[in-house]
Amino acid sequence: MKKDELLKLTVPKLREEALKIEGVVGVHGMNKRQLQELLAEQFGIELEVKKKHQVDVSQVKAKIKEMKAAQEEARKKGDKKWVEIYRKRIKRHKRITRNM
Repeated sequence: MKKDELLKLTVPKLREEALKIEGVVGVHGMNKRQLQELLAEQFGIELEVKKKHQVDVSQVKAKIKEMKAAQEEARKKGDKKWVEIYRKRIKRHKRITRNM
């Protein structure tokens, strides 16, 4: 089995493959990622962990603070366009911190 095949298999197919391995219990309670890791270990396939963003969380949070300050300045000036722009940027950066 190759890495591509392993990653494309559905959960029921992964469970079938995992049940063929002796000594493995709890297959039906595992999620897709756990099953993939189990089978990858069994077949000697290396799964790399992909991270969407390669930056430090503290840097992202510092950037959020800067944008919040800029948003507050825009709010004081009454510039609704920039308030909305900063709101969207802050939201996007918060998502980045959750995916790290």
